[in-house]
Amino acid sequence: MTFADKCKLLTKRRGRRMVPAATDVKLRAALLPRR
Repeated sequence: MTFADKCKLLTKRRGRRMVPAATDVKLRAALLPRR
């Protein structure tokens, strides 16, 4: 299990409102390959 996966689980449990948008963007960049 990667660090990003753990963050995803935490965000799902806590709710997206508690997580800043900047963190969400960083997670997306880490999970999705750059085109």
